[in-house]
Amino acid sequence: GGAETLKQQIDRVHGKGKFAVQGTILVFEAMRASLGDACMLESFLTDPEWIHDVCRVYTDFFIEHISHAHQTAGTKPDGFFVYEDLAYTNGLYAAPDVMRDLVFRYHKEFVDYAHSEGMFALLHTDGNVQLGMDLIIEAGYDLVQPFEVKVGNDLLETVARYGKSISYMGNINLMILESGDRRAIRREIE
Repeated sequence: GGAETLKQQIDRVHGKGKFAVQGTILVFEAMRASLGDACMLESFLTDPEWIHDVCRVYTDFFIEHISHAHQTAGTKPDGFFVYEDLAYTNGLYAAPDVMRDLVFRYHKEFVDYAHSEGMFALLHTDGNVQLGMDLIIEAGYDLVQPFEVKVGNDLLETVARYGKSISYMGNINLMILESGDRRAIRREIE
């Protein structure tokens, strides 16, 4: 069954002495899939109470479902990789105050749940997240990834501002990786 598969996967990763993560989406990607981008973003402005209701249902579902799966499996991962593409090339999909109220309050609940269970919370979000870093840190995430260079994320500027309050993964210019130029790739990685 599903619980045995989860246990086997976590045990296999732990058996190799590695950090086991479980992937999940949360409210933003769930709403994008069920409502569509246009309906979701319009409703952020025209019907925020409905968005809160949708987020409440999804947040409760994710936490209850994951908690049950871990209890049934008798094990849990070391952390969650949360896949929520909250930004695009020019920034967040909505203004930071809107994202804080309608999305990140539910992210914080999930991150608090993960932390209460002794698990890390790692956030994957494509796009330029510079304007979302306060929100990501307020939600309690332990790490943000991939922190894309090609859309303007500036790791040095962000580290100077936020220090060690969060970890970063990535920030490698994919355009250089795609070039195939081994010297340029080595310089980028180093």
